[in-house]
Amino acid sequence: MEVLDFVRMHLVAWPPLAKAAVALALVVGVPTLSQRLRIPGAVCLLPAGVVVGPHGLELIGENRPVADFFAEFGRLLLMFFVGLEIDLS
Repeated sequence: MEVLDFVRMHLVAWPPLAKAAVALALVVGVPTLSQRLRIPGAVCLLPAGVVVGPHGLELIGENRPVADFFAEFGRLLLMFFVGLEIDLS
């Protein structure tokens, strides 16, 4: 558990632009990887968000209103995708 704490400590100290670059790389790279695996992009973005988010590496840190907004937006988007797949007949 010491290694994970060491990584968390250094990731929180990154400048905001580096954190944004990592987030952008995830948003672009994970769907591309999921297409190769033939898995929907939203399904692969969820575990990536868990790993990078507050319950994983804590890349964003403590004060994260923008990240909380995008997390809520992602949940709404996921529910929208599920609603599109439901066949009422």
